[in-house]
Amino acid sequence: MEAMKSWIINICTAVFFITAVEMVLPNNNFKKYSKFVLGLILITVVLNPIVKFLNNGSSINRFITSSSAKFEEQIDKSSKKYDKNMNESTVNQFEKNINSLCKKKLEKKFSGESFKIKSEISYDSTKNKFNIDSVIIGVQNGNVERVQKVIIGKHEKNTSVNDSGHLLEVKNFISKQLEISADKIMVYQL
Repeated sequence: MEAMKSWIINICTAVFFITAVEMVLPNNNFKKYSKFVLGLILITVVLNPIVKFLNNGSSINRFITSSSAKFEEQIDKSSKKYDKNMNESTVNQFEKNINSLCKKKLEKKFSGESFKIKSEISYDSTKNKFNIDSVIIGVQNGNVERVQKVIIGKHEKNTSVNDSGHLLEVKNFISKQLEISADKIMVYQL
């Protein structure tokens, strides 16, 4: 019974306060917003004991506080997941751009050859910087050699030309173009 008496006193006090505030407010556009806020205050005063009863004694303020904490936690998780997905997407696009750039520059410099490029990029979130970890380049000459005649029982030495000098030239060229260490670049013959 004491709780009911306290509830009715709180409602009467809130109505008296709202009436006094409405009488003081001037008649302009601001008044309708003020009435809205005062109405929300009255609704809160009326519903607080009901919510307290339904939640086994917990007040609406605790309910709002816990709900907002859970909401903020969900927003934080979603934000981190979004950032992770954006970083992965950006790294993938950066790898594609590096591959395309290398291929264009190599085909321009070494015409008549085809190249297969694969790069690996990482993102350093502490420095907010992308790092080129490795670039792997496959080089194929435009000329296709004829298959030599195979004689069974006779062993001949392989007469193919060693292209290690040319592969080193490709490696140094890309190292200068991308401004990265030659150690991060691997070139092989296709």
